[in-house]
Formats: sequence, structure tokens, C-alpha cells
Amino acid sequence: MIVSPLMDGEEIVGGKGTLQDITEKKVNFEKLAISENRYKSLIQSQTNYFIRIDLEGNLTYCNQRYIDDFGWLYPNHDPIGKNSLIDSLPSQYEKIMALGDKCTRFPFKNFQLEIDKIGKNDTSKATIWDIVYLKNENGSGELQCVGIDISDRVKAEDENKFQANILSKIGQGVVATDAEGKIKYFNAAAEKIYGWKYEEVKDENLVELMFPDLHESDLLEEILEKISFEHTFSSQYHGRKSDGTSFPVQVTMSGIVDQERNLNGVICIFSDITKLKKSENKLRELNKNLTSYTNELVSANKGLEQFSYIVSHNLRAPVANIIGIAEIIADEDIEPIMRDKLISDMLNNVQRVDTVVRDLNDILKVKADYNNSRELVDFQSLTDDVLHMTGSLISEDEMTVDTDFGSFPSMLTSKSYLHSVFYNIILNAIKYKHPDRELFLKISSHSDARFNTLTFLDNGLGIKLGKNKEELFELYKRHHHHIEGKGMGLFMVKTQLDLIGGKINLESEPNQWTKVCIQFPNKITKTE
Repeated sequence: MIVSPLMDGEEIVGGKGTLQDITEKKVNFEKLAISENRYKSLIQSQTNYFIRIDLEGNLTYCNQRYIDDFGWLYPNHDPIGKNSLIDSLPSQYEKIMALGDKCTRFPFKNFQLEIDKIGKNDTSKATIWDIVYLKNENGSGELQCVGIDISDRVKAEDENKFQANILSKIGQGVVATDAEGKIKYFNAAAEKIYGWKYEEVKDENLVELMFPDLHESDLLEEILEKISFEHTFSSQYHGRKSDGTSFPVQVTMSGIVDQERNLNGVICIFSDITKLKKSENKLRELNKNLTSYTNELVSANKGLEQFSYIVSHNLRAPVANIIGIAEIIADEDIEPIMRDKLISDMLNNVQRVDTVVRDLNDILKVKADYNNSRELVDFQSLTDDVLHMTGSLISEDEMTVDTDFGSFPSMLTSKSYLHSVFYNIILNAIKYKHPDRELFLKISSHSDARFNTLTFLDNGLGIKLGKNKEELFELYKRHHHHIEGKGMGLFMVKTQLDLIGGKINLESEPNQWTKVCIQFPNKITKTE
């Protein structure tokens, strides 16, 4: 209601009033007040920052969250009317002012700005802001800014970048997949090892692409079962590069599981072990050669022991006899008959010494003459030649020879050595023939995956074998003393076989049979 006085001159004689219904206006005003309070309350309760800045750069409004984090920078914790740059690092001023100028040139358009503000305890606080310039009808206006604290996100991103940088620098390939085995991470080392770029393998199935052999086996299910329980699985496989070539790789796999222990993916670490495998193979070959050299040294040492035995027993006895006889002959009183007998004994001992020296010379000559020269030797021709040489020792009606060299007819080797081996074995069969029956000699060959074998089987006197069969091949070792011989044959056979890479074994039944087997590894007897 509006009331105004009625005047008569200077005297008030009455009044008049105007009534207006303001019910709707009052209701609208109250609604506006409530809405404004709600808006202020909403702004104040926001976890985001909310501020307004005038065109002079001073704060005209800020919510409680802003005061909580940055109020300590302003006098009396009151930012209103103060310069809005106070809360920012000096390094950010130019970027802030440039964006403010851009906002004023494009009113009502939203712009985004990520800046570092001053934090407590000499720290900085990463923030991101949505900024818009609200222009009034009279041409003035304010910058309305809504910001959030992204320090935790930036820290997490920095940590992820740091970890990713580490993974990109290490020499091992690192690949991560999802639960379906699709590649989601592929570091620089993996690109170098396999030859693919990440863009080429992204979302491809790891096992199908790089381990096709593993994909086709049942082992993959076992591996996935193990790593699903947070176990680490490590083994060696053959990987496939981008060009299709295969190479040995060491793989270590670990499962990525959630809180419910569901397998969400797999992380794999790869190492190209091609050089390692080559080194292992080289080391294996060196060890093999070392074993071979050791065996040769052992064999040579046994040979030295044999020579020592010869010198100490076969030479010392006749030399001692010669010395003793010479001393007796020096006696002038000895009778002529006795002198002649002693001279005869001395000559016999000299002949014994000469025989031993000749045998030693033959043995040394065999080892000195070996020069690794090889030629293709036909077993049938070799047998025929040896039988021709020994033909004078036995008549044809006293001996039958059967040969079968079908599966292994010839070999590359030293012909003279193998001829000597055949000669000594056949000669022994003839010399030690059983007197009550015709000699039957079967010579055959056999070939399998590892060895080629020559077998000599006769029905002669046989040999009673002792516990140590190796004694058969010692120098001057004899088993039939009623037949003339020196015990050189089998020793020479073994010596020559050792030089050409063969092994000898003898089995026998006294008065029944004797079987000699000679084995050569396939790699020695190849004829191509």
C-alpha cells in the first residue's frame, strides 16, 4: 500500500492511499532468494574450485574448497579483492594471462587450462580449469572459473610414464595381454626382437602370432592354469619373428588377476637366447672334444704303461743274462765246452733283445705312419686279398669262408690299417683252428642308426675269457701256448682300430667258437 497526504495550503486535511496486490511478486522474490541460497550452498559444498575474476584480475568470489586449499596464501585468509595470480607459480603467469585475454575476445565460450598452483609445504598442486567470460549488457563482465585438483592423477600418470620408460629401455621384450590373449602393450625391445611395431600387433593374439607351436599343443592350457593362481611360469620355446623365421626364446609369464582372482590378462617377458644356445652348443662340443682328448690321453697312458712293461720285463731279463754270461766267459779257467754253451746262450739272449726292439719299432711305425688319409675300401676285395696271402697256411678242403657284406659293403678309411686288421683276425682263426674239424669262418657286416659293424665268427679252439676282457689286447698276451706265436696280433688290431675310430669286442666259448665284432660310428664310415 502507498499512502500520500491531502493538503489545504500548508495544512494536511486528509490522505489518500493506493493498494497493490504484491502476493505473486513476494512469492517470486522468496523463490529467487531460496534459489540463490541453494546455488551458493551448492557452490560452497562443491569439491571443485569455483571462483570469479573481474577484468582487473582480482577475485570477486570463491567457494570454501578454494579457501581451504589456497586461502593461506592471502592476508587474513580472505582472497576477495586480491590478485588472482597470488595462488599460481610464477612460471604459469604467462599462460594464465594469455588464456584470460582469449576468453575476453570470445565471450560465453568455454576454454580449458591446466596449470600448477602453489601447494603447502613447498609443493605444487596440479589443477585443470574450465574458464568462460560472462559479459554483461553494459560491456563489463567476469571470468567464471571451475577447477579440480588433478595432483593424484598427474602423479599416477607420471609414475606410469616412468614405469613405461623403464620397460621401454630394458633389453628384454615385455608384452601384456588382456584375458583373451590380445596384445595391449609391446615395448621397444619386443619390437626389436620380433620385428613388429606395436601398431601392427595391437589386439592380435600373442600365442597365435608369436608361438604357433605352443598354440597347437595342450601345454598352453596348463600354463594358463598355473598363472591364474598368481604363479610365475618360465620356460624355453621357439618364437616366430615377423619374417617367419624361428628362434629360441626364454619366456617368463605372470597372470594379472583382480580381487576375485579372475585372470584379466598376462604379462610376458621375453629374451632372445640365440647366442646363449650357440654358446651352449659350442660348450657342449668343447666338452665332447675334451672327453675325446681325455680318452686319447688315457689310451696313450696305457700305451706308455705297455712300453714300460716291455722295457722292465722283456728287455731287462735277456740283458741281465747277457751281462751274467759275459762275466763268466771272462774267466780264463772256464772249459771250452762250457764256453761254447755260454756263447750260444748269449746269442739266444741277443736275439730275444733284437725281437723285442723290432716289435717296438713295428708298434711305433704303425702310430707314426697314420696320417688320416682315407679311401673307399671294399670288404669283399679286402677279404679275398687276405685269403690269398694266407692260402699257403691251410688247404682249401680244411677251410670254408662265408661272407655277407650286403648292408655295409665298404667304408672310407685307411686301407693299409683295415687290411692289417682283417689279416690278423683271419690269421688267428687259421692258427687256432680246432684239429678235429674243418674250419668255418663267417665274415659279415651290419648297419643300424648308430653303428656299422663287422663280425668275424669261427668254430676254432676258442678262448677261456677271464674277468678282464681287456687283457686280451695287451702286448705279448697269449692264450694258446702250444701254438707258435708272440701275442702281437690282437694288440696290433686294437692299436690300429683306435687310430681309425673303431672299437673291438671279443666273445668266445672254449673248444666251440670265437666271435670278434668291430664297430664304427656312422659319422666315420659315411662314404659320401
